[in-house]
Amino acid sequence: MDDEKRPDDIPWFAPGHHRVGIPRQRQPGAEAWRLCHPDGRVQTCELRDESKAGAGWDVMILENGEPLFSRRCADERGARYVARSFKQDAMRTGWVVEPSSG
Repeated sequence: MDDEKRPDDIPWFAPGHHRVGIPRQRQPGAEAWRLCHPDGRVQTCELRDESKAGAGWDVMILENGEPLFSRRCADERGARYVARSFKQDAMRTGWVVEPSSG
């Protein structure tokens, strides 16, 4: 038997373990709102309908195009409620509606 380990034998958490995979492309959702911060940052909220896959709706908050976090909801009504709540919370802390988005 060989004492050499194959890449599949090395645990994923081991130092130096790098598994090559196919990078996923983020599928953008429908933009629910866009806010600006006085320091120049931009936050957007996207809604994605994944109910056809049985996964409900996803509310994703992005800052400058990078995902911050998301919240899964059972239906569109719940997703829109969560999106409004996130917007209200952000606006309490200094974020404002982006001038070009009305």
